[in-house]
Amino acid sequence: MDKSASYDKKSKAKKIISKYCSGDISIIPIPESIYTKGKKLLRRLCDFYVGKSTLSLVCRRPYDIDEGLDIVRMTKSNMNLLGIDEMDKVILQYKNRKISCRVLELGDENAFSETNLPISLDLVVGVPAHIRKKLHVMDLSSSIKIDRDTTFIFRKSINEQIVPILLTLFSTNLFTDSSVIFSALLSLIAIPVVLYFNLSSKRNMRT
Repeated sequence: MDKSASYDKKSKAKKIISKYCSGDISIIPIPESIYTKGKKLLRRLCDFYVGKSTLSLVCRRPYDIDEGLDIVRMTKSNMNLLGIDEMDKVILQYKNRKISCRVLELGDENAFSETNLPISLDLVVGVPAHIRKKLHVMDLSSSIKIDRDTTFIFRKSINEQIVPILLTLFSTNLFTDSSVIFSALLSLIAIPVVLYFNLSSKRNMRT
């Protein structure tokens, strides 16, 4: 059961289970797995290094040609607000459901108006039907929370960080200094700092 469920919902669920199942029923919390905790820790680190950015937009249909694809559409100005480029990933959240998918620009008002009622493009995100179904979005006037996927952006940028990391290792004399332990400790301190400053361009993409 969802840990965020209210006491009343848990009580009703327990009564239903007791009615149709034999024996004593107890609702107990399930400890998070190491994998789940690791994913949350990675997400927090990426949020810190890349910078989290969030928008709330009204859910609408995308272009007709987008149906069946794992993409969403939003305007270039909204992508700039989030600090993302086309084909980057965003995390859509509606209530307690989340899904990650890629972004394409919503710029063709005629193609958009073929599948939607009139509305400013800067207020909406175009979401294909199968993604709306996964999020349980039944009303096309619902607002969806949109975060840029910092884990995706961090991984996309990691190749750019290889050279700075190697330079940091060499500058701390990791391979040549007689005190390997001291150099290793210095590197453990220096590398996160170098990464933070080098990823400042990603944080500054947000407008």
